[in-house]
Amino acid sequence: MSQSIQRGDVYLVDFDPPKGEEYKVGSKILKRRPAVIISHNAINRATRVRQLNAIFQFFDPSTLTKSNT
Repeated sequence: MSQSIQRGDVYLVDFDPPKGEEYKVGSKILKRRPAVIISHNAINRATRVRQLNAIFQFFDPSTLTKSNT
């Protein structure tokens, strides 16, 4: 059975760069972190490329306020 990757899914991703490539990325992300899939489900089904965002800190969404701009 193949796993279907969906927008909003969270995966543990190894963000360590290959040896010799360390200078190309910031030092904060150089480890295994949870990441949320943000690419559209149609793209997830059609290709092996995924867009994702690393999760650095959990927060309470109820503390966010909407901007009046």
